[in-house]
Amino acid sequence: MLKGLIALVVFAALLAAGPAAAQRTRTDIDSGSNALLLGRIASTVELLATDGTIPARGGSAIRVSTQANVTGMILQKGTRSGQTLAIFNVGPGTVTFAAAATSNVSYGTSTVIQALAAAMFIWDDASDYWRPLNP
Repeated sequence: MLKGLIALVVFAALLAAGPAAAQRTRTDIDSGSNALLLGRIASTVELLATDGTIPARGGSAIRVSTQANVTGMILQKGTRSGQTLAIFNVGPGTVTFAAAATSNVSYGTSTVIQALAAAMFIWDDASDYWRPLNP
């Protein structure tokens, strides 16, 4: 299922960007393009606890896990407008973010990543928030 999600996101990005996007190299994208690209999913899993911080890695996908439901989560600020981040919750509990002003996520406590699910975010420099693709 995760491979299908990644393929769908990459396909949608290429479709939106047009044929020239398929010719770009990873270096081109890392050096300033805001293309939606996931690259590799981290092999390590970030174990989360309530009121913790999820690290944001540019143009990446990370795995997180919980022992139980966690709340008050903070997503580290992005580094450039259009930066994308996929978070894969591989644990048994839900991940609920803190209020927007604290969590850096535009919908704050309304943003919940269910157990064994994934969420995509885009950093918006103008608002200084991560914007979930499917709030």
